[in-house]
Amino acid sequence: MPNKMQVFVRTPTDLIKDLEQLGEKTVKTKFLNGDYGHPGTGNITYEHVKDWLSSKESERAEARAEESLSNSRKALRISIWAIIIAIIAMLLSSAIAIVIAWLQRK
Repeated sequence: MPNKMQVFVRTPTDLIKDLEQLGEKTVKTKFLNGDYGHPGTGNITYEHVKDWLSSKESERAEARAEESLSNSRKALRISIWAIIIAIIAMLLSSAIAIVIAWLQRK
């Protein structure tokens, strides 16, 4: 009976699962050490890992932008309330001055 050689092909999905399990910090270290190949060699694993790391950075940048937008919206709401309170204070101070002037005339 002939000996059949088995070939295991790793799919990009399998690679992504492995990368997720290792974690970004470990993968980045291994990537920088050349464990996934080197640029310009046509190594598809290198390109997938590079894209995966890039997507992680994009996710962080997106989260920072969303947090910044949320903080800006909160600041806008606070500033609107501050303007309203300042207007009320000016109106009250003018009204009080008018009442005092009217009372002093009597």
